[in-house]
Amino acid sequence: MAHKIRPENAILEITDDVVIHYICQDGNFLTERDLDGGELLPPEEVGTAKTGTAAAYIVQGEGQRAIYCIAEGDEHVEEINILQDFEFNDGDGVWEPGQLSELGIEVLSGTKLAAMQVEENSSLVISQASSGVIQAVHRESRDAPWQPDNGLPPTQPLPGAMIHAARVDDRVVVLYAHQDYSIHELSLVDGQWTGR
Repeated sequence: MAHKIRPENAILEITDDVVIHYICQDGNFLTERDLDGGELLPPEEVGTAKTGTAAAYIVQGEGQRAIYCIAEGDEHVEEINILQDFEFNDGDGVWEPGQLSELGIEVLSGTKLAAMQVEENSSLVISQASSGVIQAVHRESRDAPWQPDNGLPPTQPLPGAMIHAARVDDRVVVLYAHQDYSIHELSLVDGQWTGR
């Protein structure tokens, strides 16, 4: 049986063809380590995030990757949890801060995150708002601005509920743990959200 090499401080992993990308956290510092051909490569600096952050990672084609997490507060706004992103610049081979934090999207402390590529270049990030409801932000392309998705039906997730997003046929499905201790579903079809 092959031994899987995983850094002890990994908070997230995703496989891109044959490479496994690990997002690691030491304190508030994020790095990426790749496992390629059985060799764990040295860490690459990503940026800073809240200690113990939730994180989501998507691969958007050749060399296009993004990480979504919670921004590190400062001494004045430590209690506020803001969504942020980092994008891999394939040309320079470095991670750079994205523009998601400019929206100031507040999330619940302990939120989980889900992210996915909806179409060829469009992205969707799902989280739990500071009010506790499920919220979404999206953008149509890597160069387009992020926009809050205000069309979600009312939700009542458990605080810190697991959130999962996937593409099923022609729709995006978001599953989350509801306060009634069952799994509830949100669906996005042709730009319209429905819930059940």
